[in-house]
Amino acid sequence: MKTRETLKFFRLIKNRKNSERDYIAFQEFQAGKVLENISKHYTLKGKTMLDLGCGRGGYTKIFKKAGAKVISLDLEIPQVKKIFPAFVNGDAIKLPFKDNSFDFIFSSSLIEHLPKPYLLVKEARRVLKKNGIFFLSFPPFYTPVGGHQFKPFNMFLPEKAAAFAARKLYGIRSYKYNDSYGKLYIITIRKAKKLIADAGLKIIRTKTRFSWINFSKIPLLNEVMTWHVEFYLKK
Repeated sequence: MKTRETLKFFRLIKNRKNSERDYIAFQEFQAGKVLENISKHYTLKGKTMLDLGCGRGGYTKIFKKAGAKVISLDLEIPQVKKIFPAFVNGDAIKLPFKDNSFDFIFSSSLIEHLPKPYLLVKEARRVLKKNGIFFLSFPPFYTPVGGHQFKPFNMFLPEKAAAFAARKLYGIRSYKYNDSYGKLYIITIRKAKKLIADAGLKIIRTKTRFSWINFSKIPLLNEVMTWHVEFYLKK
């Protein structure tokens, strides 16, 4: 990203929890930049697309503008429903869709919150059409932001110690990563690649979001420097 865009991005990160509108704006900005990269290799116009774990709907809004026929799914019902052309209240690991339903599936920052991430990948493959594309992205756990509310303690402390430090410094109530408050599970690039292979999907490319250097392709460094990895997968 250019300097001006980078500054805007950090401003959006800072303000995203102020209101629903601010969070949607944060999602929209990321969606716009992600769409730029997707569009270099693939067109969404006229394609049937699933926004898997759509959250507030910022991604859905941008993809709809790009001409995709978007169905959005999330466990939580969004506050601003008018954003969604079609919203389904459902579970990402038990999708209420028939086999081979979508040309393109998009899932960003969801897999790290699931206790059984392999089910997400397996279900995505099931509902993806032959030669369809599955875009899967997340912050690898051992990167500076991979610990979410526990960052950066997740990088160098055992789980209980990291949770304790986060409680003391940030006021986080969690006692462990995956309790009722945290719901964060350890997912790495290496683990994701195994889940992808086990599901029978092919990796077309990997990318580091908003970075000139694609750390995702550099062994060892990829797990600590790829602040957000993007997988382009094909059935």
